Amino acid sequence: MKKFITTISRRRLDRTEAGVYRSENSKKLENVIYTRNPIIPVIDNYTEDGEEIEILAIASSQKYNDEELYINCRDQLKEFEEELSNICNRRYIKYNVKVLLTPFGETLDNHLDLFGDIISAVSDNDTLFVDITSGPKPMPIVQMIALNYCTKNKKNVMVECISYGEIDHETKDRRLFDVTSLFYLDKVSDALAYSKVSDPEAFIRTLIAGEV
Repeated sequence: MKKFITTISRRRLDRTEAGVYRSENSKKLENVIYTRNPIIPVIDNYTEDGEEIEILAIASSQKYNDEELYINCRDQLKEFEEELSNICNRRYIKYNVKVLLTPFGETLDNHLDLFGDIISAVSDNDTLFVDITSGPKPMPIVQMIALNYCTKNKKNVMVECISYGEIDHETKDRRLFDVTSLFYLDKVSDALAYSKVSDPEAFIRTLIAGEV
């Protein structure tokens, strides 16, 4: 199954604006969708009409109640679900949203709990799409560790796209980047270190250019 992983913003809804995220480096991400959530064009571009998908939405819980959504995340999640239903209902896509709650506080315990929640939600033969735009700074690290685990320890799990959305707050321009190569370059770096390649940067650039 195709599974899309995204982090719900902690910002107040009235302090975020919708717009079109222009693809910078991938034809697969080209879109004209007006959205607050960069994962929306990813979902629209990587699904087929009538397909069944699942969305893993990582959201912060209340500071003093780990079982309830933080109020800003609650509002942002509702907006996200409305945007999601618009594109999915139009294309008869069946979808399920699974919320992964994570407490405030960038502690190791919280990170390990989220790691466990992500890997438990991924099954054999899943194809994964991840947006790393929102959330606290350690969040993408936790996600990458979980993706690494899933691709190594579950059967036929593949990471097809990792996206990052950027906003220029002066011009309001929005850009969407495909950064999937960074995930796979992390794997390549281990092999380069083992092989003692003299110029790893040059080797990686040659590899990306398709000359190896």
